[in-house]
Amino acid sequence: FTQLNIQPLYLLGNVFTKMVSFFLLPLYTSRIEPRSYGVYGLVITILNVAVPIVFFSIWDSVFRFSFDYEDDNGKYQVLNNGFAIMLSGAVVFCIGIVAAYLLIGFDYPILICLYSLAMGFQYYYTVIARALQDNNLFVVSGCVNSVVSIIINIVLIVALGMGVDSLYISYIIGVIVQICIIEYKKRFLSYISLKTVKVDTIKQYLKFSIPVTISAISNWLLNGLTQVFITYQLGSYYNGLYNAANKFSSILILGIGVFQFAWNEMAYDLAKEADKNIYYKRSISEILRISLIGLSVLLLLVKLIYPFMVDDQYNESLNIIPMLLIGTLANA
Repeated sequence: FTQLNIQPLYLLGNVFTKMVSFFLLPLYTSRIEPRSYGVYGLVITILNVAVPIVFFSIWDSVFRFSFDYEDDNGKYQVLNNGFAIMLSGAVVFCIGIVAAYLLIGFDYPILICLYSLAMGFQYYYTVIARALQDNNLFVVSGCVNSVVSIIINIVLIVALGMGVDSLYISYIIGVIVQICIIEYKKRFLSYISLKTVKVDTIKQYLKFSIPVTISAISNWLLNGLTQVFITYQLGSYYNGLYNAANKFSSILILGIGVFQFAWNEMAYDLAKEADKNIYYKRSISEILRISLIGLSVLLLLVKLIYPFMVDDQYNESLNIIPMLLIGTLANA
């Protein structure tokens, strides 16, 4: 942990604040039938690849190039150029959602559009907090997001009897609150200036982020495409079962994500060091070792906690959880 510079902040900010969907799994599976949950899972799966494509994963590039500057003014220039791409991507995304709705039709088009934009700008604003080296803000805003999402989810599902639309709404409102907190503390919008936006700079950032986007697409082909095939070959009901089972593998993904956050910062900090390869190799070995331990523990715990987390109508999903966990680790 010391070698990877992993702080408790990452454990709280990346894992616990994103465990909302897992902790609410008993509520989801008892109130939402598998078919509807399967359609929702398919939509989110598609958005997970569509958002990085449309926005070119520009948040990764911005985070990388922010390390080239020591002062906040230089970092804000980086953020300005990235934000120009974010705005362009938002326009393209809205047009794409409208076109898709007119061509194939689907439920909740407005909510899906807002969900997509919220996802993209959440990525960007959390990078703003981290690029300006305010990890406390990153964590606190994420915790508030989670609490707000949990409360709204419970109210909409239990009190108002809503279905999958509540999952979209709670996520959107939670993200808006998080973005507002980061904006209030960092006043990013007040630093926006067209004078700092340069075409050559944007090209440089895209040159970095496009390969990252291709990598994200490749990862999606290993995981997300599965839900597409399940839905069209077996139906939404079975994708609902798969989606419920996949929540257990998300625990492993989030745990590994802690190391990925720390890895990114360490890699950029050491980029100019002569002995960087020693640290890189050591870090990768540590990540692999701890991931294997985490997988072993999860495989033992799943059988015990499954009856308390998942409603009886989803019982068939238990059989595929071990395979999903092993596949998740291999991909990570």
